Amino acid sequence: MSKYAFLFLIFLPLLAFSSEEVDVDGLFKEADNYRNQNLKSFNEKIKELAGFSERFDANQKNFYSLLKSYQDIHKGDFSSAKTRLNDIIIHPSASGLIKFRANYALLTVHSINSEWVLGLNQIEKILALADDISNEEHYQSALVVIGVFYAELKQYPLVLKYMERLTQRELSPKMKCFVNQLTLESRITEDISTNETTLIDLEFQDSVSACETAQSMVGATIIKFHYARFYLKSMQPEKAISILLPYVSSLDDPINSFLSTDIYNLLAKSYYQLETFDKSKLYATKALEKITNTDTEQAVDTYQLLYLNAKREKDFRSALDYYERYAESNRNVNNDLEAKSLAYEKAKHQSIQQQNEIRL
Repeated sequence: MSKYAFLFLIFLPLLAFSSEEVDVDGLFKEADNYRNQNLKSFNEKIKELAGFSERFDANQKNFYSLLKSYQDIHKGDFSSAKTRLNDIIIHPSASGLIKFRANYALLTVHSINSEWVLGLNQIEKILALADDISNEEHYQSALVVIGVFYAELKQYPLVLKYMERLTQRELSPKMKCFVNQLTLESRITEDISTNETTLIDLEFQDSVSACETAQSMVGATIIKFHYARFYLKSMQPEKAISILLPYVSSLDDPINSFLSTDIYNLLAKSYYQLETFDKSKLYATKALEKITNTDTEQAVDTYQLLYLNAKREKDFRSALDYYERYAESNRNVNNDLEAKSLAYEKAKHQSIQQQNEIRL
């Protein structure tokens, strides 16, 4: 599951809601607001709303179902989330905005479940609805979710197209923070020229400033990670280390835990490049302690780093063990990448992607 796809659930904006019952209306707003800030309070408000379910009008019932689908996603119950979202999409009394929200929430579920062909079909549906959406915040949110999906497919030129489209609009600091994360990740992954250091520096400062204004320290840390990636790729490991080292002490905080493996790996690579092998091994070992899924690019990097360090130390037993783990993880990751590529090519063959690009 992409860290960005999951994190985006936090960034979804509030949905203004009208109701004759002011107290129920307030509960809906509070529930949606807490979903962005405090999962425990969100769950409490959902439970409180359930007590008023007999007073819901038709659209409120659909909004409640939408909130329940977000709760399902947070719990990892993606099957229930899909059922609820699909029911909203086909419900005749659901408002256009509620249906639009359900459609791009469903795309997030497809991304988490690695349902790439379904996701590409879902993008077509979202774009078909987008022109009729006057709510700017949700329009922007949908485009970011699409960008996240294409980032999962490694289709970074398409990510950049959607992010460029968003930068032409007036963005809130929180939205700008997220757009800049995807833009910087895509530009660096697409092997931009190392001659663009000055431009990257300016983009970095602007991006961090936007995240700090939005009070998104996680977003700022993600941007700093990609900034460090750029300097490591530019053969400036000292710069990469200086960017990331101040954040090592915060990696045990649960809110930063999903970043820890990436940051430890990048530090291990940087120190290996500098031939500071003791620190390279130290951070690769820290990365290993954080791995919960061996079929990820992070695991591939960690096992490779530990293999290289063990081989250099002539610890051939450990080297063989890490190499075998590296080979298995790398094979599984490559199979996943091939599945994504095949899904994208299948969509192009079926003209889905061409239609999405026309609408873009």
